[in-house]
Order: sequence, then structure tokens, then C-alpha cells
Amino acid sequence: MRISIYSLLFLAVVATTASAQTQQSAPWSSHVSLAVTYSADRTNLTTGSSFWMQGGCAELSGNLPHGFGVVADVTGLHAGSISSTAVPLSLVAFTFGPRFTWRSPWRPERHDMSLFGQALLGEAHGFDSIFPSSSGVSSSASSLALQAGGGMDLGLKRHVSLRLLQVDWLRTQLPNGGTNVQNHFRISTGVELHF
Repeated sequence: MRISIYSLLFLAVVATTASAQTQQSAPWSSHVSLAVTYSADRTNLTTGSSFWMQGGCAELSGNLPHGFGVVADVTGLHAGSISSTAVPLSLVAFTFGPRFTWRSPWRPERHDMSLFGQALLGEAHGFDSIFPSSSGVSSSASSLALQAGGGMDLGLKRHVSLRLLQVDWLRTQLPNGGTNVQNHFRISTGVELHF
């Protein structure tokens, strides 16, 4: 079932990108971009208990006319110890959804600045940890993932941008013996390649 959903999402990105390539656009805009970033994530274990996770993110985005587009995001995070416990946690989130990008009108052929905002939906998978529930304890669990945020890119060359800053809120619902809700505050930086 998951493979079918991810296959449909991938096909949607490809179809959107193919249709966008038939549109006339400014010479500095590209139709497909791949961003790779380092991420630091502050999240909660239960109410009042929080910890840091680190990892990375890969985003594949396709641009449509007038600043609209779609993005598929895969994020992997890890913490060696949750709060004061010796329990580790690894998390992978797959999300997909719309993005709006505003590009600066100044010197668009070089060093252009762009701001973007996005709202994504998908699935989170936690593993190599302890997930308590009414039916017992498991070492892995999956849940719905909601992600909203935005960022700022600075164009360095025609096909390379620097992701100066990206800030996202990620909500997961993995079993934690309490609220079963985790709110992640993620800060990322990295590079983006345009094709």
C-alpha cells in the first residue's frame, strides 16, 4: 500500500514537472530542483520533556507557473539518547505537498533570492527505540506526518543555490506513553541543485 502511495506521489511530481517544462519561463528559473540539507530538530517526548535530534533532508521539487509548485521531502533524524534516558530514537518522515516560491526581481540572472512556504502531508516511521502502547511495547511505529514551514535560498550560479535557512514544524503521532503527539521544530541549511 505504501509503495503504491509513494509511486503515485512520484508520478505526480514527474507529470507536474513535464507540464511545467512546456511553459515559457524566465532564464534563471528551473523546473526541477533537488535540495540536500543538514537538519537540527528539537522535539518533545511527552509534555514538558524535549530533546534534540540531528540528521538530513532531501527534497525534490517541481515548479509550476506563477510561483506554485510541488515538493516531495524525505527527512531522516536520530538521537542517541531521548532526554535523560539511554533510549535512542531514529525517525524517517516522507511528506509531499504544495509549495509557493517568491523570487526577487533584482539581478535574476545571478545571486537571485527566493523565499518559499509549503504545507506537506505524509508518513513518519520511528525505529530503534521504545514505543509503548495499550497492546504492549514495540521497537518501531508509524504515524501520520504533517509538515509546514518555509525558507530562503540564495542563487550562487545558474544551477546551484544555497539554502540559507529553512524552518519547519513537523507533527507526528508516534506512541509515547503519554499524549502520543510529537511537535518537532526543525532548522535546516544546505545546497540546492537546479535541473
